[in-house]
Amino acid sequence: MKLHFDPHLPHQRAAIDAVLKPWRGQPFVTMAEALAAGRAMGVVANRLDLDDAELRARVAAAQRAAGLEGGEAWPEGAAPELSVEMETGTGKTYVYLRTVLELARRHGVRKVVVVVPSVAVREGVLATLRSTAEHFAAWFPGLRIRAFAYDGARLSRLRSFATSSQVEIMVLTLDAFNKASNRMRRPHDGFGGRTPLQLLQATRPLVVLDEPQRMGSPRARAALADLAPLCTLRYSATHRRPVGLVHRLTPRQAHQQGLVKRIEVAAPAAGLVDDDARISAQLRATIELHLRRQERLRARGIKVLSLLFVPRVADWVEEDGRVRVLFGRHFDALKAGVEGFAERSAEQVSAAYFAVQRRGGSVRAVDSRTGRSAADEDAYALIMRDKERLLSLDEPVSFVVSHSALREGWDNPNVFQICTMASSRSSIKKRQEVGRGVRLAVDQRGRRVMDPAVDVLTVVANDSYEAYVAGLQREDAQEVGAREVGPAPRPVAERDAGAEPEPAEGRAGWRSLDVERLRADALAVVGSWSMLEGDSRGAAVERPRGGGRGAGEVEQVGEPAGAVVDDPMGAVVDLLLRRSPPALVGRDTRARVLEAAERVRGSGSWGAIDLAVAAIVGALDRQWPSDRAERVERDRARLGSGRRDR
Repeated sequence: MKLHFDPHLPHQRAAIDAVLKPWRGQPFVTMAEALAAGRAMGVVANRLDLDDAELRARVAAAQRAAGLEGGEAWPEGAAPELSVEMETGTGKTYVYLRTVLELARRHGVRKVVVVVPSVAVREGVLATLRSTAEHFAAWFPGLRIRAFAYDGARLSRLRSFATSSQVEIMVLTLDAFNKASNRMRRPHDGFGGRTPLQLLQATRPLVVLDEPQRMGSPRARAALADLAPLCTLRYSATHRRPVGLVHRLTPRQAHQQGLVKRIEVAAPAAGLVDDDARISAQLRATIELHLRRQERLRARGIKVLSLLFVPRVADWVEEDGRVRVLFGRHFDALKAGVEGFAERSAEQVSAAYFAVQRRGGSVRAVDSRTGRSAADEDAYALIMRDKERLLSLDEPVSFVVSHSALREGWDNPNVFQICTMASSRSSIKKRQEVGRGVRLAVDQRGRRVMDPAVDVLTVVANDSYEAYVAGLQREDAQEVGAREVGPAPRPVAERDAGAEPEPAEGRAGWRSLDVERLRADALAVVGSWSMLEGDSRGAAVERPRGGGRGAGEVEQVGEPAGAVVDDPMGAVVDLLLRRSPPALVGRDTRARVLEAAERVRGSGSWGAIDLAVAAIVGALDRQWPSDRAERVERDRARLGSGRRDR
């Protein structure tokens, strides 16, 4: 299978545009100018011509517009820093990769360094780069891109990074350059007696910090300054120092917009004192739920994954480790008659990742057994580097085991169960664990499954529901503020876990669609478009000015109907998602209705977009007529507020 990426998602486009806006006015740097900028060291260098005061003024204006005033600014005389805060699971890595490529296309930025705090995060970034390579090649035609991981044993790649004419993206861990003993800081004959770091500095790289909250110590900040960045872009769900914050997507907003899975908590171990009994109860509940969910979702082409956090590494890596033994016992007892599992062993359906072991210059995965077998290295490759294969129904592994290495930097959209067996006194945060499974699921075509009945993450907790949720909400409040925490997970019994939920807070009105009926009704409305001159035409209450990629501004409906839009499908998506509640209709439906509308009112015109949106909204009204009056009142109130604001 192959993951597919939608370039029109409004929440991602807003985050991209928030960074691009302050750069407006920066001229495109030609190759000749880039060579001139790096002539002293014989490199191709980035260049920023924007006045620092003007850049600060633009960031301040963006903060006022987004309600983000009062944030920290970068120090006087230092390189600019811009921060983006996005809830885990909403596509942060995709957003910053596309942002730097937009900067390359628009302004001639050619040298990009992505700094990460750990190997797990690095592997996650590299996996995303591999998955998006074809998508970005189509989205940025003619832009030559090379991405790679820094390796101190292969310094020639860093020299190529500095001297090539193409867009270079180098991913490296902070540990690769934050000590005097690092190869990057030692003089090297291949660099004319200079250090590799000096060559890197000469390129004035655009630096992206992934999880900067883990790189905030004085030594880390000094090491990052040593990169001599042209500009630093900081991306996290939980900034400690949101320097130059230009965009924020909080947990509450992500849940309200349906961008992440809804969370429920099962507590089969509540009240159990004996450790083995508690772990046994959690494992049995997780496996039972996993098998039941997979049976239900197999027909929809959805692979179900479970993530198991063990109390100690020895509980799995040792032959008689208690989690390994209990997992095998319960799996064998429950697998009978279940398609895809009945004929497989517990060993075949599980794989583990704990850490990376370095000995004698070699690197091996310290994994499911000893860390020295070929099977262990295969498991590392599958879990850390081959997300698509892990998502395939043909791949037997569906239970992923870890201790702490996967608590950040790794995620998979089809994690539906997280079993937290470690003691509640652990310093590892619940929020980090939950973040591994909140992405919206994908099917075997690699496309998102926008179905609230499917997009549910079940946490099988090791304590009571009340204790688990209290800890999770407390961590949320500490990191994003009490007003921006996500809705509290609902409690479920093991037998009810994964069942179709009642509407959760912030998602009232989310319902499944009769797709065929919706499409037919919408096309019928387009066919008799004169019907739209009544109240239903007012359904499209806002639209992005210009409609182009990354458009974030909105203005009142009323532009000339014949005005041509750069990205009509993106405009349709924006308008539908700005409804209250949002209308998440399928890509095929949107495309067919827009195509019909363009035949009536002109290809790519605002008139066609208004007609397509109104037709879809009208079809929704026919399915749920009781919602219509309430929605119209909300839309009218919002329009009135918009007029007063202007």
